[in-house]
Formats: sequence, structure tokens, C-alpha cells
Amino acid sequence: MPLRCSQLSVHYGGRKALSGFRLTVQKGEIRALIGPNGSGKSTALQAMAGLIRPAEGHAAIGVSPVSSMSRRDIARKLAFLPQQPSAPDEMTVAQLVRQGRFPHVGLFRSYDREDEAAIEWALESTGLTSLADRTLQE
Repeated sequence: MPLRCSQLSVHYGGRKALSGFRLTVQKGEIRALIGPNGSGKSTALQAMAGLIRPAEGHAAIGVSPVSSMSRRDIARKLAFLPQQPSAPDEMTVAQLVRQGRFPHVGLFRSYDREDEAAIEWALESTGLTSLADRTLQE
């Protein structure tokens, strides 16, 4: 299920921070946004994740517009970790990755084998297994 955005424009206080941004990412595909500071990379990611509302254009996961999805549904399909996360410095890499399973687990269910397997897969596929027990500060 692809992530698509079309003609995204974001304004902050009447000033354009992003204009006409387009991107499609297919399942299993890896893309990088590269550009100088202030060019709109983080703004584009936040708009695609539904964290900020674009002034123009739209983002969709599959056929569902992000603007019509619940935060939980978006989180089940898309993760956004900002460059400056607000997680405590003493949190480990594994604990941070584990938080990514929360939308799949819910409030009153504990993590099961499927969740643990997903956490292990995420650590392995990103080359973080050897860093799993290190704190974010490290």
C-alpha cells in the first residue's frame, strides 16, 4: 500500500514553508529526502504523517486520505521519528522501537510473540540489533 502525496503546500504564518511537493513511496521502497536546512524536508514528512495540515494538496496511505484517518490508524501504517525525539535520554533503542508496536497492542493487552518478532525484525532490518541495549543518549 503506497504512501502518496500530491501538491502539498504548507504555510506558517502566511509564509510558504513547502510548495507543490509530490512523492510516492511503494511498499518496501526506501526513499530519502535530501536538502539544505529550511528547505521543507521535516515539514513534508509531518504533513504526510498527518501531524500538520497542508494549506493545499493531500497525502494518502493506500486509498485513504491521511486527513480522514484516525491517529491510531495512521500509526499502524506509518511511523514518524523526528530528528530531535522527545523520548527520555535513558530510554534504550529497543524500548523506543518497542513503542512503535503500541498502536497494534492497545491499552489492555500485553506484547505477544508476534509483537516481539516485529520488534526484532525492525532492529535487524535497520542494523540496530547491536545497539538495542544502548540508551538514546549514547
